[in-house]
Amino acid sequence: MAAMVSTPDETPWQIVMAQLPLAFGLAGHNFLVLLDGNAYVVSEVNGLAIGRDGSVRAVGWRPGDRLRAVVSSGACYYRADLGQAVLYAGPRQAAMDLWLKAEEKACAINTLALKYPFLGCGKNSNSVASTLIHAMGLPECQPSRSAVIDFGRGMLVV
Repeated sequence: MAAMVSTPDETPWQIVMAQLPLAFGLAGHNFLVLLDGNAYVVSEVNGLAIGRDGSVRAVGWRPGDRLRAVVSSGACYYRADLGQAVLYAGPRQAAMDLWLKAEEKACAINTLALKYPFLGCGKNSNSVASTLIHAMGLPECQPSRSAVIDFGRGMLVV
C-alpha cells in the first residue's frame, strides 16, 4: 500500500485580517492577506490614503487625498507577528474564489475616487477592509491584540 503524501493543494489556505499598530499601538490599520498552505503571502489588500502625486500617506489630511484599495502581490505590510484574525481557512480554490470577490470590490472602490476623510475620521482604510470582508461574505472578526482606536472598522465604503 502506497503512503499518503500531502500535496500543497490539500494544505489549507487562509484569508486573514491583520492589524498594523499605529501611534504606539493605540490605533490600528486593518488589511487583508491571502496566505498559501505554507503561510507565505500570496496577495495583500490595503486601504490607503493616496496623495495627488500618488504617494502613500500614513493618514489622509490634505483635500486632494483619496481613499484607494491597493492590491499587491506578496507582502507589503504583513508580518506573522501582527495581531490578526483568520477569516477563512480551507481549500486553495475556494480561497482564490473568495479573494477574487475582494479584488473585484477593490476595483469598484477605486472607480469611485473617494476622498480620504480628514485624519481618518469616517470611512477610511479600515472601512476598505470591512467592505472587502463583507464582499466575500465572511464574518468580520476582531484581530488578536486589537488597537484601542479602530476608526472606520465595520463601516462599508460601498
